[in-house]
Amino acid sequence: GISILENLKEPVYEIYPNPSRGQLHVDFNSPVITDYNFSIYDLNGKKMFSCDKNVAKVNNFDVNLEFFENGLYNCVVTTNESVYSKSLVIIK
Repeated sequence: GISILENLKEPVYEIYPNPSRGQLHVDFNSPVITDYNFSIYDLNGKKMFSCDKNVAKVNNFDVNLEFFENGLYNCVVTTNESVYSKSLVIIK
C-alpha cells in the first residue's frame, strides 16, 4: 500500500473561486513542495500565466484573470516529480 510519507509528496493545492469572475486564489497546503511552477493554459495549449515558487517564495498567491476571456482553462503545477492539473472556469 501507499505509506503516509508517499501521500505527503503529492502537492495538495486549491484554486478558488472556481468558477472565477476575474480573480483567482492559489493555495498550496503542503509544506513538502519546495520548488514548483504554476501555469495557466487555455484550451489551445497557450500559456496565459506562469509563476515559479522560487520567485514567489510563498505557498499562496493571487492571480489577476481580468484580461482572460470567458471559458475553460487548465491550471498546471509542475514539480520535480510530477505534473498536476486542475480545470478552471472563468465566467464574468
